[in-house]
Amino acid sequence: MENTYELLVLNENTLGYRIPKYPKTLFILSFLILRGAYYLGQESVELNDKSILRPVVDQDSDDFRIVLDGYKKDKDCINYN
Repeated sequence: MENTYELLVLNENTLGYRIPKYPKTLFILSFLILRGAYYLGQESVELNDKSILRPVVDQDSDDFRIVLDGYKKDKDCINYN
């Protein structure tokens, strides 16, 4: 359980992962400035009541231009395998 994580999309403009040790933090993997992301140079973002989160889906690989295949095979990823 300690090494688990979940892949999430924040506000439809940021793709990242959250670990149980820091449940109010999303560690950024990719973001889209044209969709309103403003995290340039940041490694993580603090989540709050206005944060809209959803699980990652296959389409996010194209949208965020990131290869997600490895996460599907990772047994520690609790929501995308």
